[in-house]
Amino acid sequence: MKKTAFALALAAAAGLGTAQAQDYQMELEAGYSDFNPDVGEGDSAFDVAFTYYLDRVATAGRPLAEAAFLANASNLGIGYLTFDDADADAIGVNGEFWFNQLYLNGSYTAAEIGNVDVDTIGVRAGWMLMPNLRIAAGVDRTDVDVPGAEETDDIVVEGKYVADLGGGMALNVEGSVTFLDDPADDEVFEVAADYYLNPAFSIGAGGSFADQDDNFLLRARYFVTPAIAGQVEYFTQNDGDDDVFRVSGLVRF
Repeated sequence: MKKTAFALALAAAAGLGTAQAQDYQMELEAGYSDFNPDVGEGDSAFDVAFTYYLDRVATAGRPLAEAAFLANASNLGIGYLTFDDADADAIGVNGEFWFNQLYLNGSYTAAEIGNVDVDTIGVRAGWMLMPNLRIAAGVDRTDVDVPGAEETDDIVVEGKYVADLGGGMALNVEGSVTFLDDPADDEVFEVAADYYLNPAFSIGAGGSFADQDDNFLLRARYFVTPAIAGQVEYFTQNDGDDDVFRVSGLVRF
């Protein structure tokens, strides 16, 4: 099923032309994930997110999926995630703001896993070195409501670059390093890239690497119209022992 869905997305893009531009100010995305662990029962989850941009986002001459980033579009967002079988859900809010080249980001996530509450506050400050290159650094503070547990402060350094390859093609490259606040002093390295065959269609891959935990990602996104998109994603962990398949839809208006 996973290989078939990914292949269909690739096939659908084979005859795509250049998508027409259409500005937008709001974005609604919903997704469904299927979890298949090597040990234990599988599960599924539903997620939904809404983003409101303070100004309309122009898409002309830009990959549709990267329009907001390239426009330095300040925004506010809210999201919700819930699992079908596991007693776990989460709700989060976030905001991204640009002041000329200065970039600021703040987020708050409240998760409930069984009887345990987990609250995470994230802050970032960065700089747009050029219109399509951003660097940022910040802290994620996590508080787990368990007796004896202490707050942790993970330091994050990240970057994102979108290169115009001409002819409607583009390349997105992003990565981060997280310095975990734990006795082991582990670091987590994340990297991902998306290749845009044209403004409407992209294929991508990525990975997350730690001392004892590696994750890999494949994804494809296709804008059926400038305002409607579908995406398929496949995640694998621990050398393929655990995997997740996610499908999602996006509407802009």
